[in-house]
Amino acid sequence: MALEQLKQQYPAPRHHPILITEVTRMREGYYCVAGWDLHGGRIVRPLQPPGENWQLRNGHLPFAVGELIDVIPARHKPGLAPHSTEDFVLGGPPKTLGALPEAQTFAMVSATADASIRSIFGPLLEDRYLNEGTGKRSLGSILVRRDRMRFFVDPKGKLRMQLKDGDGVGYVLPVTSEKLLRYFSPKPTDPPPHYGIRQATSWLNATPANQSVVLRVGVCRGWAGTEKAWKPPRCYLQLNGIICPVDRWKMFPVAPGAASGSGAASGSGTASGSGAGHPQRGSGKTYPGS
Repeated sequence: MALEQLKQQYPAPRHHPILITEVTRMREGYYCVAGWDLHGGRIVRPLQPPGENWQLRNGHLPFAVGELIDVIPARHKPGLAPHSTEDFVLGGPPKTLGALPEAQTFAMVSATADASIRSIFGPLLEDRYLNEGTGKRSLGSILVRRDRMRFFVDPKGKLRMQLKDGDGVGYVLPVTSEKLLRYFSPKPTDPPPHYGIRQATSWLNATPANQSVVLRVGVCRGWAGTEKAWKPPRCYLQLNGIICPVDRWKMFPVAPGAASGSGAASGSGTASGSGAGHPQRGSGKTYPGS
């Protein structure tokens, strides 16, 4: 099913469907969610009123990649750039319409991918960050051949992605994708399964070398550094997720705990859950490489 078919199936103004494309970890158990606004034709960051991020509800993640939700937008006062472009406050709990398999999600989001990192964010300082209050976008996606990227673990024991984009520019990104960290985080303090870097490489290499995957990328909320010395705060580039042409997650057992489903939306779709996530302010606690 193509994007146009979904738009016809859930017409405006009766519906306002959003296809979830990434769920990322923030600090202290909070999650940031983003998706493609089918009728708006743009990436948005759904927030609980009056502008809150999400937390687990009854042990369930707020949303899952590929989940299609129906929302009611609410008016809100824009925050700081670049996140104000995509911040999208909801007027109430979203309803789950269903869930798409990874191959179908890939087909839809690859059609909306950007050409390169710079085409999304413009020039990045040190090819790593924007200053808070600058820039026009905080979210995007690019298509990258599998043989132009690799996972590695940095000296601090954190999962990173090294890649070369369509402009031929190399980047090293901290991984903030909830699913990638849940499966492959090398930190022993993380809950299972956190298989580690070897399995992360096997998962990535299951896609043929000359085939492209969708990299979901974004910049974090402004971070002043561990010493609070950066003025203005910096919004660091990060890897929000990877969507493949074929579902490669089947090579692993289902991760326990929070992997069991989504818990923020209500409705009758295949990814349905109940209840609303606990809130955290959208301008709140996040940092690069969390």
